[in-house]
Amino acid sequence: MDHLTFAQLLGNYGEFIGAIAVVVTLGFLTYQMRQNSRQMRMNSRILVGGYAGQIMDVLSDTEKTNLFRRGLSSYSSLSNDDQAAFHAIMMGFQMNFFRNAAYLREGIVSEETMRGSEEDWVRILKCPGAQEWWEWVKNMIEPADVRSVENLVAISTQPPLIEVVPFLRMS
Repeated sequence: MDHLTFAQLLGNYGEFIGAIAVVVTLGFLTYQMRQNSRQMRMNSRILVGGYAGQIMDVLSDTEKTNLFRRGLSSYSSLSNDDQAAFHAIMMGFQMNFFRNAAYLREGIVSEETMRGSEEDWVRILKCPGAQEWWEWVKNMIEPADVRSVENLVAISTQPPLIEVVPFLRMS
């Protein structure tokens, strides 16, 4: 039987301790990745809430609801002040959409989340007044983004928002 030298014995113990350290490190990294994934899922729920929060803000105020309803029907029939207020509402929805698209590219939101965001934005843009607004505002947006949005609207089978939400129709 060979006798191990002291240096060989220390080397064997070192390898054993190193292997344990690797296992512990991998366990810790696995835990961290799970925590990160959970946090990202939570963040995506918050992002989806951006549209919900904005629509709740518009619909919880009678004046904003009335303005939104009139603007969705006919942007050009609004006064200058009302066009400005409707523009602010629409810009909020547009920013939510483009933010979610950027987050999708970064892997922060899922394809499913983005599909929901697209459907919401398309339903709005299919309304006559929103179409008028889009024709005016699209000249201020990156051409690639305009093409992307217009392609979504063109291929979508979604009905206009005023058909989906009866209380947004003009009576």
